[in-house]
Amino acid sequence: MKAGLHNIIAKVLSLLVLIVAVCCFAKAEAASWQGEWLYRPGMVPQAYERITDAYWLPEAGTVSEGWQSFDYPERPPLGADVHWVALSRTISPAEVRDNTLTFATTNESVRLWLGGRLIYEYGNFRDMPLGDGYRWHIVVLPEFYSPTQLTFELYSNSPYQLGQVDSLGLSSEMEAMQTLFWQDVPNLMAIPVCLLLMVIMLLYYHFTSRKERKLYFAIVGFLGIFALWLLCAAKLTLLIFDAPVFWWYALSILAYLLPISANLIVYEVLRGEPGTRIDLVVGAEVVLFVIAMTGEMMGLHLMNRMMAVYYPLLLLSESVAAYWLWRKASKGDYRARALLSSVVAFTLCGVADGLAGHFHLWAQRSFVTPFAILPFCYFIFVLIGRQLAYQREMAARQADLEYEAAVATEMAERDPLTGCYNRQRLDKLAAESLNASQQEHLPMSVLLLDIDHFKRINDEYGHSTGDTVLKDFTSVVRQALDRSKPFIRWGGEEFLIFCPQLGMKEALDFAEKLRRLVSARKVGGVDVTCSIGVAVWHGRVDSFQSLFKRVDQALYMAKNAGRNCVRLEGGKLPGLYC
Repeated sequence: MKAGLHNIIAKVLSLLVLIVAVCCFAKAEAASWQGEWLYRPGMVPQAYERITDAYWLPEAGTVSEGWQSFDYPERPPLGADVHWVALSRTISPAEVRDNTLTFATTNESVRLWLGGRLIYEYGNFRDMPLGDGYRWHIVVLPEFYSPTQLTFELYSNSPYQLGQVDSLGLSSEMEAMQTLFWQDVPNLMAIPVCLLLMVIMLLYYHFTSRKERKLYFAIVGFLGIFALWLLCAAKLTLLIFDAPVFWWYALSILAYLLPISANLIVYEVLRGEPGTRIDLVVGAEVVLFVIAMTGEMMGLHLMNRMMAVYYPLLLLSESVAAYWLWRKASKGDYRARALLSSVVAFTLCGVADGLAGHFHLWAQRSFVTPFAILPFCYFIFVLIGRQLAYQREMAARQADLEYEAAVATEMAERDPLTGCYNRQRLDKLAAESLNASQQEHLPMSVLLLDIDHFKRINDEYGHSTGDTVLKDFTSVVRQALDRSKPFIRWGGEEFLIFCPQLGMKEALDFAEKLRRLVSARKVGGVDVTCSIGVAVWHGRVDSFQSLFKRVDQALYMAKNAGRNCVRLEGGKLPGLYC
C-alpha cells in the first residue's frame, strides 16, 4: 500500500511540474504584449451604435486627448460607474510574424480596430441581464505596412469585469487551435476518469452495507458535478455548442456546488466523530450559493463578485475540515487518512484557479484543478480495496460457518464410538441409496449385521473391551465398503448397510464376504463372529418400514440358525450360507 501511495505522489508531482512548465511557456509567449498601453474610459459612443467615425481612436505613437497609460496585463483603473473602455497599443509589421490574434474576455462585448478599420465584433454593446459570457476570440489580422494602432473597444454591464483581456497572443491559426487543445488536455483526460469512477461506485453501491451507501452516493454526486465542471471549463466546448453565456453561468454555478458536494463526502467520513461540525461548513456554503444566485437574478452580478470573498472563506473552511480529517486519521481511520490528501489537493487547486481567474493573476487562463482527481482516485481505490477485503473476509467467515455447521451436523449424525452414521440420518441415507439404484434402473438391498454373543463379551472382558470390539468390528467391515454403501449403527451391536445397485444374489455374496472377513480375524483381541440378514427392495409398492422389518426378520432367522451365518428375507434360501 505504501509503495502504491508513493507512486501516486510521484505522478502528481510530475504532472504539477508539467502544468507549471506549460504555464511558464504560455506566459513567455504573451510577454511581448506586456508593457505600456493606452486606455480611455467613458460612455459608449453614439448611444451603443456601431462606430463608423473613428475620431476618438488614438493615432499611432501619440497620446491623444482623453487617453491615459497603464501597464498590461494589469487592468486599467476604472470607476464603478464605467461601462465602456477602449484599450490601445501600437504594433508594427515586424512584430506580426503570425497574423492570428487570440484573446479571452469575460462578460464583455468586443470590437477590435486596426487603425481606423473595424476588423472584429462580438456581443451586443448594451445591457444584457446575463452578460456576454466567457469567450475565446480568434481574429485574423489584415495586412498592414506601417506602425498601426490596435484598439480593443470593450463594454460590460458588470464594471468590475470591464477592461480585462486575457491570454492575448499572436500565432498561426493552426497554432491557436493547438494551444486551446493542449490547455484543455487536463480537463479532457479527467472527464473519463470521473465517469469511470462513477460507474465503479455505482457497481459497488449495491454490494456495500447500507451504512456505507450514503458515502458512495455522495461520491457519485461529487464526481458527476466535477465532470460537468470539467466540461464547462474546457475551451473547446464553444466549438461544439457556441453559447458563451450558458457555459459561463454553468461554470460559475458548478464552482459553488463543487465544495458543497465534496464536503458531503467529508460529512459521511466524519459522521459520529466528536467535536466536528462539518454540517455547519456545508450550511454556510449553501447560504453563500443562495445569496449569489439571488443577487444574480436581481441583476447585482453577485455570482462572480462574491468569488473574492468566497475563495478565501473556502480555504479557511476546508482547512478546518482537513484538520478534522487529520485528527480522525490519527486515530486509525483509513477513510479519513485516504480522503485527507484529496481534500488538500482540491482545496489548494480550486482556490488557486478561483483566485487566479478572478484577480487575473497570470495572462494565460488554465486550470490545475483537474489534476486533483489523482489523489481522489487513491481515495476511491482505498475504499474499493477495503470493500474487496471485507467481502473476502465475509466469504471466508461464511465458509468457516458453513464448515462448522457441516461438522456439527456430521457429528450429530455420527456415532461417537464407532464413527458410523446413527439412526438420525437413516431416512436421508435410505433415500440417497434408493435414488442411486433407480437412476440406473438397478435393485437395492439392505444388510443388517449383529455381533454374535456380544453380551457375553461385555460380561467376560468388560465394557471397555466391548467398546474396543465395536470399534475394531466397524474398521474390519469398512475395508469391504465403498462410498456408495452407507454404514449405520442400528443400535447396540447391530449395524445396517445400504447396498444400492445390488440384487439378491450379489447382496448375499457380499454379506458372506463380510461374515468371513470378520470371522477370520481377532476383533479387539477376541474371536468374534457375526450374523447377517439380507432384504431386497421390492420396488414402488415397497416401503422403508416394510424393508427394515424384513431385514430384521432375516437377521432373526440367522440367529436362530446358530449364528455366524447369512439369511435372506422370508427364508426363501434357508441355510444358503452357514
